[in-house]
Amino acid sequence: EELKNKKEEERLFKIREEQEKLENIQKEAEEKIKIAKEEQRKLKENLKEEDINIQKLPKWKRDKIERDRLNKAKEEENEKLKQEKQEKEEKIKKAKQEEEEYKARLEEEMDWAMSLKKQQEEEQISELSKTHLKKEEE
Repeated sequence: EELKNKKEEERLFKIREEQEKLENIQKEAEEKIKIAKEEQRKLKENLKEEDINIQKLPKWKRDKIERDRLNKAKEEENEKLKQEKQEKEEKIKKAKQEEEEYKARLEEEMDWAMSLKKQQEEEQISELSKTHLKKEEE
């Protein structure tokens, strides 16, 4: 009876601990979400404020800022494309290298197999010649 009560208390204690851990994890996740939403809100506010300030500028200045933004976006896109191209080239180079290594191993194995076959043939020839010599001696 007493043993059962202790086990039940331990089980309930473990359940409470797990619930507390889950609650803490949930609170942390909610806090992170709240922080992320706040950062997004601030970013939107900054963009709105920036747009308002840009609208106050003369047309030539607005056009210049817009061109600069477009150029920056194009440069970033070009950089991204260059990086992707470089990664593809590296993959191709690696694949070619692996293929050459594979071919070299195959060639090495073929050479080994051929030398083994040649050795076996030579042994057979020497055995045949020995048996032939024995027959001639008899």
